Amino acid sequence: MKCKRIRVGIFAFALALLLSATPLVGLADNSNTDVYEFVTRWGSSGTGDGQFASSYGIATDNRGNVYVADTYNDRVQKFDSDGNFITKWGSNGTGDGQFDSPSNIAVDGRGNVYVGDVLNYRIQKFDSNGNFITKWGSNGASDGQFNVPSGIATDRSGNVYVSDVWNARVQKFDSYGNFITKFSVANASGIEVDNRGNMYVVEPMLSAMVKNDSDGNFITSLYYWDNPPFLFIPNDVAVDNKGNLFVIGSSGGTIEVQKYALQQADGQ
Repeated sequence: MKCKRIRVGIFAFALALLLSATPLVGLADNSNTDVYEFVTRWGSSGTGDGQFASSYGIATDNRGNVYVADTYNDRVQKFDSDGNFITKWGSNGTGDGQFDSPSNIAVDGRGNVYVGDVLNYRIQKFDSNGNFITKWGSNGASDGQFNVPSGIATDRSGNVYVSDVWNARVQKFDSYGNFITKFSVANASGIEVDNRGNMYVVEPMLSAMVKNDSDGNFITSLYYWDNPPFLFIPNDVAVDNKGNLFVIGSSGGTIEVQKYALQQADGQ
């Protein structure tokens, strides 16, 4: 099986794969031990196509394309699953399609791309080619407002979940940005929703990932110091439609994203 890993230095980002199998406790069933290995990598420091500057967000679509929130370059880059550059969009600013530190990204079932535009305190929505569709949000603590929207995810119904870090909550919207509900999550950062509607919320200050149901009820948690040599401070998480798990976080002065292709242990 395959595990893709992305490394980012202070101004660098690379996608890498393990060459040997390494055990990891699965999120869905803590009794299973899953095995993964590296496959490939791409990326370097810079501003050119396929280069990155402190990238913190990653997502995939149903066709296997990879979207990266290239944070300090204030743009989104799109690649195929082998790392071949497809397109990019964005620049620094406050206008439609512009960003100020885009740090997280999600793709819905129709291929629409949602970007957490952190220092503009908003969410922007695009089609798969980067054409602007809509936006919502402003700085504040009311419903539909944000104070550092650092994590974003979508569910099968097209609803959008945003982890609103300094407001210590997750907000839920429809695909047009209309507010639905909210629930408290301390230290929330990255967030993901799987095909069953379960939510995975990363809490960096606790070096933990917490799993909740679609109403925010606690299911289970995973603490990374229990799973060496993996990430110590996770920032974001993603689960694709094949069950592959992506986790991004900091370790040893770098930012690292790992993709895990799940392989059940013998007998599972």
